[in-house]
Amino acid sequence: MLREDKVMARKAIMLLCTLGILLLTLTPVQADPIPGSPNELLNPGFDDGIKDWGSDGDVKWFPDEGAVGTNRYGKGTLFQVVDDSKNPLWKDYYNCKIVDLTASVKFGGDGKISLRLGYWNLKPENEPTGDPDVYTKWVTYEEEDFPDGKFHEVNPFSRITWNWQPKWIKLEVSFDADSDQKIEVDDLKLTAKCVPLPSSVLFLLSGLTGIGLLRRQKTH
Repeated sequence: MLREDKVMARKAIMLLCTLGILLLTLTPVQADPIPGSPNELLNPGFDDGIKDWGSDGDVKWFPDEGAVGTNRYGKGTLFQVVDDSKNPLWKDYYNCKIVDLTASVKFGGDGKISLRLGYWNLKPENEPTGDPDVYTKWVTYEEEDFPDGKFHEVNPFSRITWNWQPKWIKLEVSFDADSDQKIEVDDLKLTAKCVPLPSSVLFLLSGLTGIGLLRRQKTH
């Protein structure tokens, strides 16, 4: 019976997280950064080129606009890993996290700019190596979305909720130029806060635990 109890407990935790995310996402969604959270990214406006960022492929800094991107049919990825525990809204004993990302994108010609977030389940003291354990889906913008050749603010991840409270978060920005012209990103802003599970969900979990105890007593 011990094995059955473990299975029931695991299912209850999974249900707890799912319901917690549902209740949190029912709150009003805003396109603004999370109040009280600093921008967790270093050099987010590329005033110092691509300092504090990593890159793969053909990623360029355009100093005339203080932006980063590519051109001439280039392809590349820009990335940065941040330590969320430095955020004043970090709570090590909380269970979930709300994350928001805004950016400015510009298309001088055909191309795509895609963004995604990832995190590691473990919380090592030093920055982890390798790929994150969990990734969001890519959010992609194209020249046809903003054909006027000007910078536009976008909010690819608007107060998304994770059913985990990671310490390390990775942002990736992918560029794919389909012409000689520049495609660029600037003014990236990543904000986050740790949140507890709603009390209503905790109440539900206690009820499920009680049911499990009753089942165990009856079997004995």
